[in-house]
Amino acid sequence: MKRWLLILALWLINTSAHAAGTTCDALASVVRYFPSGFAEINGVDFATVFLPQADDCWVDEAAYFCVWNLEPEYPVQEELGRFAEDVRACYPQFEYEPNLPEDFWVTGDGMAIYGTADPSDNSITLSIGDD
Repeated sequence: MKRWLLILALWLINTSAHAAGTTCDALASVVRYFPSGFAEINGVDFATVFLPQADDCWVDEAAYFCVWNLEPEYPVQEELGRFAEDVRACYPQFEYEPNLPEDFWVTGDGMAIYGTADPSDNSITLSIGDD
């Protein structure tokens, strides 16, 4: 079910300017805490702000992390490629370093957004921290 929701969310992002703005808004709602090392959203065992459809989010050593566990029948590395393009679209002024299908970096203003695919457990992890 979560996999279907992620696909629907990505489809909406790719087909609607409003949805694209919403994705960028979701990232911005977390990135705004970057200057403080995410201290304001660091809960005891989890972050108090989650990105949409994430299975888990947390703060560790002044970096923010989220993981999405995808259904086994969907190719996680292809999804990472779509996700990388969505993140890149939100920060077009930043440097984009694709190493797809394994990972990608979007860096600028002292901040790094890193996405990686783990085929062994069919998950995508996103981290936001120092460049």
